[in-house]
Amino acid sequence: MRLTFISPYEDIVAFGIRILSAYLKKFGHATKIIFLCRERGKHANINYQSGEILDSLVDICKDSDLVGISLMTNHFNPAVSITQGLKSRLNIPIIWGGVHPTIMPEDCLNYADIVCIGEGEVPVLELIQKMEEGKDYFDTKSLWFRNKKNVIRNQIGGRINNLDALPFPDYDLEDHYILKNGKIKKADKDLIKEHFTQTRKIQCANRPKYVDVIYNLVKPKSLEKQHAIRDLAKYITSTTRGCPHNCTYCGNNALRKMHGATPYLRRRSVEHIINELLEAQKKMEYISMISFVDDNFFTAGIDELRNFSKLYKEKINLPFACTVSPHTIGREKMCLLVDAGLRLVKMGIESGSDKTLKLYNRGFMSTEKIKEASWIINEYKSKVIGIYDIITDNPYETKDDIIKTFRLLLELPRPYRLQIYSFTPIPGTKLYEMAKKDNLIKDENKEIIDKVMETDKEINYVNFLLALFNYNIPKPILRILSNKNTLNILGSKAFKGIYIMAYKAYHFLKLKKL
Repeated sequence: MRLTFISPYEDIVAFGIRILSAYLKKFGHATKIIFLCRERGKHANINYQSGEILDSLVDICKDSDLVGISLMTNHFNPAVSITQGLKSRLNIPIIWGGVHPTIMPEDCLNYADIVCIGEGEVPVLELIQKMEEGKDYFDTKSLWFRNKKNVIRNQIGGRINNLDALPFPDYDLEDHYILKNGKIKKADKDLIKEHFTQTRKIQCANRPKYVDVIYNLVKPKSLEKQHAIRDLAKYITSTTRGCPHNCTYCGNNALRKMHGATPYLRRRSVEHIINELLEAQKKMEYISMISFVDDNFFTAGIDELRNFSKLYKEKINLPFACTVSPHTIGREKMCLLVDAGLRLVKMGIESGSDKTLKLYNRGFMSTEKIKEASWIINEYKSKVIGIYDIITDNPYETKDDIIKTFRLLLELPRPYRLQIYSFTPIPGTKLYEMAKKDNLIKDENKEIIDKVMETDKEINYVNFLLALFNYNIPKPILRILSNKNTLNILGSKAFKGIYIMAYKAYHFLKLKKL
């Protein structure tokens, strides 16, 4: 059978699609992958329903037996546009998969013919085998179908518990295509290398010289190290599926409900991970860093991390990055991984208010635990960069909660960087259900589906001040700027226009790309 997968994501990683493609190839089926890369949040500027892009999509997909699109919530509208464009020209069934279709299958079946709920390897293989043999496939577990005016809802099937049974992601390049400069081009080694090695310098090549002068006056020295790491060619992979936590704002919160008490977190063996990285190095010799995007890399036991560190240092020997949670940070684990090459740690703080942490079902990660974890990371500051996540614009937070976050940030040892996300309740999560019940979501399309959490933050004093924590501002000044009286004055409506002007100037000068 011939399948074409379409990735509407911002980059060419598309980890899930690449594994699914490799899995189906393993059983003798032919696959193509189209990467519709574009700048984050810029799908609205791309026409998928007419013109050259649609012509190329149709030409690539026309001999397929099935077309698949993977999407998260903020890719829903482009997925609709791509699907409608293809359906206007081709009579080929289209299946949607990924987090959003899993959580909102009914809505997705208004556009797709089939929706995959949960992991796709087993159900998609079963589907195409039945199609190939001319059998009835409407009873395939984990798949929902739109059959004329009826919806066929099958129960969810099992998950793959032995992750070592899965092949490595498909980086074969054969029948891979990439959107570049408004045209879909055949992928080759040079084009793939370009995507892996795009640097900050390239992104900011056209900015005025005086921007560098202004920026260099306020940037912390630690940022130079972060930029050096950002400029490395990163290979991105994952060692697990699932997460041990159940945070109310995370898609895992919705996914957990489907499987009940069955084990949610599953791990690959160290040997399987190392072999994937060795293969990736052979295919892409320019890779200079590994990024593990597991929800929490530190969930592995100490013996497993000891084995990983030993093999990684012996066979891979590249700097790497990972995501952790305060609850799992420990000195012995940090010591092992830093020795193996750990150079960047991304940790979710989310808030300095214990009340808000309980709202997020992160009460076990108290502010004291966050401080303890940050001090452990800071012990390796000569080698490791700490990037800490914060959720802002939370309508459930009071001014006192916000002040507690600022107080926590002032107590954390420097250097660190903040990554600030705007409150965005994902459909199907407990936080979404609460926000809907409390009438806090007025325009779902604007506030959730089309929202980019990293950039679409409210323009106000709190977010302006959070941004200042990323610069070389002395702590005594930040302490004054974040006390209650200052927040009351500078956070008033009278000053709103100033922050709007500052925001516009910030983007005009292109500081956001530094």
